[in-house]
Amino acid sequence: MENLNLFGAEMKFNYDGKILYKTSVGMFLSILFYILTGVFIFLTGQDFLKRLNPKTFTSTSFDNDYKLQDISDLELLFRVTDPNGMNFFDPSVINFRATFISLSVNNSVVRPKGIKPLEIIKCSRDMIKNEVILNTTNIEAFFCLNKKDIEVGGYFDSSFVNFVSIEVTKCINNPICKDINVIDDILAKNKYFLSFIIPETTISPNNYEKGLGSVPKTLLTSVDPFIATLSDYFFSKTNMISDYGWITKEIKDNNALGFNYENKKNFKIKDDQMIINVMIYINKY
Repeated sequence: MENLNLFGAEMKFNYDGKILYKTSVGMFLSILFYILTGVFIFLTGQDFLKRLNPKTFTSTSFDNDYKLQDISDLELLFRVTDPNGMNFFDPSVINFRATFISLSVNNSVVRPKGIKPLEIIKCSRDMIKNEVILNTTNIEAFFCLNKKDIEVGGYFDSSFVNFVSIEVTKCINNPICKDINVIDDILAKNKYFLSFIIPETTISPNNYEKGLGSVPKTLLTSVDPFIATLSDYFFSKTNMISDYGWITKEIKDNNALGFNYENKKNFKIKDDQMIINVMIYINKY
């Protein structure tokens, strides 16, 4: 019957007139809790205000299929140097030749779609956007390409391939050329190198303004008058998606085109003119 009584009185106990009994130990633990909570809020708040420690996803691949990429802004600087890094360019000995090549591929049958000579010009500072290259390189000592409206992509395992070919050639069939034996002797004795400066992608998730950047990478190829070198330079596009939000999402999307890897092959020269051929590709992975 007691359980049916609706008018029971609630009982409360107190200590010295207070319903809460507080101890010095409890006060110490409370202060410690407030301090830790404040430190946590300060640190995480700093991350939020300074855009630090984002949730980040990066990928260095295109979609499932190859795509064309405009390379107008891709920095490609090149020159021939001696072992001490001094420039060598004597048109009576060597020359550069650059070509844009577009091919169709069907069941391993390759057919030309278009071939376009590219203008080779002396580099100038207004042509270079990469600040690291500008601050660390004597830009005027290099050659560049006029790559306006040039799109590169695909490969021989797809239905098409567009690439850029840059060659170092011996001077032949020109009144200014030295005798071929003299040319071979000059190149053999001086141990020249083809030097390329190209961008390599860097990833900095804590850099809110520019999470993807690039640093200059130097690739060297020996100029041998008797051994030809074919070098494939593969570039990839890196995508980085970052969430800098603290409570709500704050997405920032970055992308950059940079050097991925190199394939190099050597063989005995059959064409008396071509010494080095560097081919620029963009791959999907």
